[in-house]
Amino acid sequence: MFFNLFNISYLLLLAILTKVIPERFKHLHFTIFGILFVSYYSLESVLALVLACIVLLISNYKKSISIAKYLLATAVVLYFSIIWIFSLDIKDDFPYELLVLMWFNLARYWHVWIDYCCANNWLQSRQLLSYLWFPTILFAGPMETYQDFARFDEKPKAVNYEIVVTLLFTALLSGTISYLINQYLKIYSFGFNNETLLSVFMYVNLNAILIFFDMSSWICLARSFAHLMGYPFDSINFKLFILSKNPVQFWNRWNMSFTRWIQKYIFASNLTLFMNNRRRIVSWTIAWFICCGLLHKYSMQFVIWGSLHALGIIVTHGFLRYKMKLQKIPLYNKFVYRGISIFITMIFLHITCIFMSPHYEQVVSRYIQLFTLWF
Repeated sequence: MFFNLFNISYLLLLAILTKVIPERFKHLHFTIFGILFVSYYSLESVLALVLACIVLLISNYKKSISIAKYLLATAVVLYFSIIWIFSLDIKDDFPYELLVLMWFNLARYWHVWIDYCCANNWLQSRQLLSYLWFPTILFAGPMETYQDFARFDEKPKAVNYEIVVTLLFTALLSGTISYLINQYLKIYSFGFNNETLLSVFMYVNLNAILIFFDMSSWICLARSFAHLMGYPFDSINFKLFILSKNPVQFWNRWNMSFTRWIQKYIFASNLTLFMNNRRRIVSWTIAWFICCGLLHKYSMQFVIWGSLHALGIIVTHGFLRYKMKLQKIPLYNKFVYRGISIFITMIFLHITCIFMSPHYEQVVSRYIQLFTLWF
């Protein structure tokens, strides 16, 4: 992602023009650049996002929850009609699933609709449009909130060039590692019939590591240019997720902006729905993660991936209820417990990562062959 010349040139031009264009044209500048940016990759995607923009603008203007709900329902139907009818020809060098179809950008529309339009809070239409089409947010992935954008928009911050250089260096380093892993993984395109257990294990893990460095590369790149324009988005997005003790802790450390959004706008907003009702908690968790999987890719492998993560979270919550009883067992050692928990979680994450790899069927088949020979 870092070595995509178009993306870097486009963001650099955007940052330069932001310093030159008069302040009163800033919002128009962001909106036009955002529309052109998405258009380069998919004209159909522009139609979908423009549709969502119209819904928010009318809802913001009318101040009617009933009208907003009808508009939202209409937009959802039309949106999926666009996706279904048009043949989406997407360039291979850009993560389209994170640009439009998937969570990050459409989720931002949702939280603006919940926080403001449904609450009858009036917004500045120009500022709302520039937030929805702000190119570095469209590009970055993490769901930078309207609140943060508005705060920086009303009073842009002075540029901290040390942070900008650090972010650019991190993006370059992550992009280089991502490129090297991609080059190495090409040797597996010939099949897995003769691969060893260690080789298959490394392939799955490298595919998972590749996802992290890809995300790190374009998040840091986008945020560096946002800093240059006076929008220093700096919410933490990753912690040391590799040493998570359970799937719940993993999701609280991996892609944290996404997890925070889920907690606030999905689970917390439906707290009364879940109180003292285990069936609803279980069914909602499973449905949510299956949807999450399908939004990565419309295939059975991601249904399995989402189901496994949902199962891991449900089992974790069930087990944590008995953790205090476990601590009363003689010879219980918290360091041994932590080590075992981390090991089990790493195995769980490895299994789920199998279903994110492009050759998952061959990987599963080879694993079965190898373990059959062993036992």
